[in-house]
Amino acid sequence: IRAKQRDYAFKGTDSAFVELSGFHFFGCTFRFDNSSNCLVEYCNLLYPSYARGVPNAEEKGRKKPCPGTMMVGKENTIRSCSFAHCPNYGVVLQGEKNVIENCIVHDVNWTGTLHYTAVRLGSKKGVEEPRNVARNNTLYNVGNTILSCSGPFSVVEYNHVHHGGLISADVSLIYTSMPSANGMEFRYNWVHDSLSPNHSLGIRGDDKTRGMRVHHNVLWNVGADGIVAKGGMNRVYNNTGLANGGSDIMFCSGPERDKWWQEHVKAYQEQNRDSLLVNNCAPAIVSSRRPIQPPLPGDSTHNFTKGDPKLVDPDHFDFRPRADSPLVDAGRAVGDVTAGFVGKSPDIGAYEFGGEHWLPGHRNGIWATRGENGYQFCLNLPILEPVEVRMQGDTKGFVFTPENWRKPQPLPVGARSGAVVFETKEWGPTPPVDLAAVKGLADARAQFARPDLASARTVDSSPKFDYEHAYTRDPVAFPLFRAYATKQAPAIDGEVGDAEWPGWSPERALPLVSLAKLSAELPPAAEGYVLFDKEYLYVAAKITAKGDKLLRRGGTWGPNGTGGFELAVATDVRRRLGPAFVLHAYPSGKLESMTDGGAKPAAAQAFAKAVTYAARILDDQTWTCELRIPFKILGVDRSDMRHLRFNLGLRRNGAPGGPWFAAVKTGGTNYDLAGGGVLQLDPRVAAETPNLLTNGRFENEDPAPWHLATNGKEPSPENTAQRVQLGRRGDWCVQLQADDKEAMKKRVFKWITPMPEAVVAPGTYCLSYEVRVVGRRLVPGDKSGSFN
Repeated sequence: IRAKQRDYAFKGTDSAFVELSGFHFFGCTFRFDNSSNCLVEYCNLLYPSYARGVPNAEEKGRKKPCPGTMMVGKENTIRSCSFAHCPNYGVVLQGEKNVIENCIVHDVNWTGTLHYTAVRLGSKKGVEEPRNVARNNTLYNVGNTILSCSGPFSVVEYNHVHHGGLISADVSLIYTSMPSANGMEFRYNWVHDSLSPNHSLGIRGDDKTRGMRVHHNVLWNVGADGIVAKGGMNRVYNNTGLANGGSDIMFCSGPERDKWWQEHVKAYQEQNRDSLLVNNCAPAIVSSRRPIQPPLPGDSTHNFTKGDPKLVDPDHFDFRPRADSPLVDAGRAVGDVTAGFVGKSPDIGAYEFGGEHWLPGHRNGIWATRGENGYQFCLNLPILEPVEVRMQGDTKGFVFTPENWRKPQPLPVGARSGAVVFETKEWGPTPPVDLAAVKGLADARAQFARPDLASARTVDSSPKFDYEHAYTRDPVAFPLFRAYATKQAPAIDGEVGDAEWPGWSPERALPLVSLAKLSAELPPAAEGYVLFDKEYLYVAAKITAKGDKLLRRGGTWGPNGTGGFELAVATDVRRRLGPAFVLHAYPSGKLESMTDGGAKPAAAQAFAKAVTYAARILDDQTWTCELRIPFKILGVDRSDMRHLRFNLGLRRNGAPGGPWFAAVKTGGTNYDLAGGGVLQLDPRVAAETPNLLTNGRFENEDPAPWHLATNGKEPSPENTAQRVQLGRRGDWCVQLQADDKEAMKKRVFKWITPMPEAVVAPGTYCLSYEVRVVGRRLVPGDKSGSFN
């Protein structure tokens, strides 16, 4: 048993040119205050500090002391050290021109507070340009933020930063904010696996950030946004984002918020209007978290946002573009940052094809000394998995493990003299080590060529993405409709025939019901049906005109118009809702394309020209229509579409319950697709396949063999579960309601019927059903709940 006896093994104040080298600390650490030109290297610290309180939970003026590893002053360096298992913070460097490099910091911050980070770079009062540096470090397993940085012109480069936010709600793996970010550079870092379940970010320039530069970083497996840039005068370029949960880059637009602690900084009315966003490989780039995205602010060009970037092997952390990658030569020059590019133009993303294959993180090394029995050697830094080190030319070496990495091992040099080179399979070679100079107290150290990436292998840190599906959210919060795949394109002539529109049935069609009232007295005014193939979306409608005269020429919209059919469609790809294209279609064959849904006039006009439309009047009361819409006119690659945002509407000025009918009640206009429906485009569900399970006897007065089942042991309150004729078409459905919320909480209600014999396992089937919420008071206003 070993016990902590002191907070600090070394403590210096007003020190200069002090060097600590080769110490192993247990249960204590070092601290330098107001010091300059001091160096700490090749030291390994285990449980170096301990938190006696949690800053967020302590009363002002009663905070407990929190000893920890600090280097405060000017031109100090911490190099090739490890810091493991720190309940509070890892390392703090404060002042100017301080450096932490080639270090390992892990398992830090056991309370989740933002005060404790693995590495903190900070300025001092009166220092205008701190220029502190964190480079070639491996930082991982942290309760909240991993690296925080304040102070202009500081640099964070070649760091491997991962697995933060282990016990926190709002986390950024790398954090800065305010004008103190001016000139700060985050470059050549790998940032991944931000694990907070609520709000996980990668590199974050928070409120009122000014002049931040973020380039040549790779970010993946971040729960929310890979890069966040608020404020202005920012530069975000040549980054690669993969498999991030909300967006790869959030380049904020709109006015800045004035919060009480930063009101002294003048707010931007339009964030990032003077910023740069170029050369990024980022499938999801957004400017806000609103459903309808404002345009990206500032200079935002040459970003790759569609399809497969064709990287060498991202599953094994090789993020370079392949020779056939669309990233190659697709960027633009950005000052000296892209200088020295290979080819006609700079590449998009963090790596240049044919350029340097840079790797982040710490590089281990060997330490050679002379013992009683001759030469001996060990490793400089701890390891997570066994590694074999051998002298170049030998077929066998010595295997170091996480337990014996610092124990000197005999070095069998034999008849060799002079310089030798050490090497490992993963880390490559060291520079030559002159053994002749190793004698007495003289030693020799040499660093391997490549970094140790084992910390990303001990857990599965590979990017969790599938290019076809990763960047579209699951639209379960919206009404869902299904478009059915077809191999036979219907002729667009206005005549809706069964052969051309296979599978049209009440279970598959979209009823357009009154937005004023839903009742059996107001049946649907129309029915729509949607098909698709690789190139086109096909929409047909059967319409009852009641109250409106059907004109064979022209047609007008509005309260005094002739009425007509309305279609609204928008793309919803990589979490960005595009403008809604709105069409007004009349029984005469007239078609109008509107700009009301946000489409620009030129785009709306091009949309109308691309759409093929035909209508047919059947009698004084009914008419049909057909539309063919090319996917390419929507401006999004078809391979990126899993679904569209969609609604169908009808205007009948003379109809009871009118004038508005729609497939989805949006709460606003029919073309307000932020609240509209989701049209699923699944090629596996073909129009020609038969319905195996229809409502069948459920529509009869006696619905047997359908029956109601519940998991409740006691009888349900009267009328809790009823079979009523209140479906959108006036058909039968199951209604669940109760004044006793406790009764609803305790039960699961199920209507059950035997599967048809045609359903055979194993097999792939599609099950569709509809759930409609009539009342909005599902839970009290101050409680949360779910509705499935």
